[in-house]
Amino acid sequence: EETMIKAFKEGKDLHRFTASLILGKNYSEITKEERQMAKAINFGLIYGISPRSLMVYAKNNYGIDISLKDAQAFHRRFFDVYKGFKNWHEETKKQLEEHRRIAVYSLLGRRMFVSRFTDAVNYPIQATGSDILKMAVVFFGRFSKGMDAFIVNLVHDEIVVECDEKISDKAVEILSNSMKKAGEILLKKVPVEFEIEKVKHWGEK
Repeated sequence: EETMIKAFKEGKDLHRFTASLILGKNYSEITKEERQMAKAINFGLIYGISPRSLMVYAKNNYGIDISLKDAQAFHRRFFDVYKGFKNWHEETKKQLEEHRRIAVYSLLGRRMFVSRFTDAVNYPIQATGSDILKMAVVFFGRFSKGMDAFIVNLVHDEIVVECDEKISDKAVEILSNSMKKAGEILLKKVPVEFEIEKVKHWGEK
């Protein structure tokens, strides 16, 4: 989606950016609550939920109350702004109406057959995120060869590495480079955003 890619490249916070476009406010004037609302809108509408479902999703996941009237308006404005998503969703619905069951792919080429619209727009995104994570795991193994730094767990979209504190900075550098390399291979022109946190034990997280 070109508008979203442009915002990414400019280093903008996507949730704040969406809020500014949908609410018609300056980017710098967006409040914390408005950003939270936009977070629900971004994650909900990209994955194909309806205005009514957006109300429930925003309340249950972000503690934000949205009226049905506002949810309908946000839904309309979101797809007016992000036309790439609108075109993709419409084409996906058309394919499902014609074939009832279609194949969708991650950027690495993993295939899944789906018959529901929400699955059809969810899988390519979630699966590609998983592809990037697994590729980063492989790269970390290669780049850290000979080091006493080991991947001990994968938790949803996190990679947990265990190492001696003396080499922790080097391990962080290798993990960062691994994520960047995986992202560059699959996403190409879209920068990968991630956070690395260093703690002495899991309880500090």
